[in-house]
Amino acid sequence: MTPVLLPGLREKSYGEGGGMPDAWFRERFAPPPAEGERLEHDEGLPGGETKATWARRVYAAMDQVATDPSSTKVVVTHGGSITFVIAHWIGMPLDSLSRASFRVPSGSITHLQRDDYFHNRAVVSLGDTAHLRGR
Repeated sequence: MTPVLLPGLREKSYGEGGGMPDAWFRERFAPPPAEGERLEHDEGLPGGETKATWARRVYAAMDQVATDPSSTKVVVTHGGSITFVIAHWIGMPLDSLSRASFRVPSGSITHLQRDDYFHNRAVVSLGDTAHLRGR
């Protein structure tokens, strides 16, 4: 298996907030509203991606993954982007992602599987860390 770098799977860009101290970030960050427009919400960080832009980028990368004919694929991504990887896998439309969040621990493994008989897509395990025990 030859690794393929897909920049679309990277974490969300926070623009000028990237790499800044937490205090700097928190002073400027505007969380999304409880109701109303959440996907195109401006978080107050110049140059930062909206949730919609981020989701579209990850979905495009997952479209590339889906075209690979290999029966088994390993996708390595960041904790935030995994929400969109899973959502793409189970066929969630982009416009339904405003409140979606699949939280997983760092270094964990999420197992996604396609049933070749019914052609369903399943989340077999989410954020499994069994491989990290005893280290």
